[in-house]
Amino acid sequence: MIDYMVRQPDIDGTKILVAGQSFGGWNTLAFGTLNVPNVKGLISFAGGVSVSDCDRPTESLIEAAGYLGARTKIPSIWFWGENDQVFPASTWRPMYQRYHDAGGPAELVAYGTFMIDSHNLLGFPESVGIIGPKLDAFLARVGLPSRLLYPEYLPIPVPPPSHYAALEDVAAVPYMTEPGRALYQRYLAKSLPRAVAIAPNGNAAIGAGGFDPLAKALELCGKPASGCRLYAVDNDVVWTKPAPPPRPTRFAALANETAVPYIADSDRSRPGIPI
Repeated sequence: MIDYMVRQPDIDGTKILVAGQSFGGWNTLAFGTLNVPNVKGLISFAGGVSVSDCDRPTESLIEAAGYLGARTKIPSIWFWGENDQVFPASTWRPMYQRYHDAGGPAELVAYGTFMIDSHNLLGFPESVGIIGPKLDAFLARVGLPSRLLYPEYLPIPVPPPSHYAALEDVAAVPYMTEPGRALYQRYLAKSLPRAVAIAPNGNAAIGAGGFDPLAKALELCGKPASGCRLYAVDNDVVWTKPAPPPRPTRFAALANETAVPYIADSDRSRPGIPI
């Protein structure tokens, strides 16, 4: 595959990055032992393999990691979470240590607990905040492009929990009509990732699955309404009460152009002057 890709006219064959997840991540590390020219880095997301007919699957995986590390010169970065439902930390931590101790140039990103199963890190938009900064720094270290070029293609950043109300408290959701409350009940039954947006006129919409459920919820909500905002994302309420408009100061009458500060007298009557 690499031989084919580097022959394409729009591919820079001097800057190659190999990445994979789970079995693909393990294959990525195995590929690193080939030391293919111009491969600058390896990315392994929860990389491993479990063979059911192996007498010692965990021990064998750890030993194999050492074998790979001793034969790899290409830098790698490993992403692992504490609640991985396929490979527990008692497996992947010794894997990484054996790989590293054997001479494999590797960085471990141990990002803690993620959703209900960190093995599915790539399945959630929340992962961008975990992956992005670490991967950008890694790419810069190995001489690959690391500057963000198209931010509009990234998913909407996930707001922090606001603790406005309990997620299951349907009655606490503002603006809701009876159909809206029924929609929110459907939201609670959706699988992750998911988001729900609400509007002051009572309209609401759900985004579930896919690359950016937050943007989807806002898009669907905004078609027949304005002022849509996210109420909940996954298992957290993120909605906050809108700030009230500032109170009138009575500084001057609205039509009193002479009272407006900072504007030269010659500009007060000119249209289109930016303030």
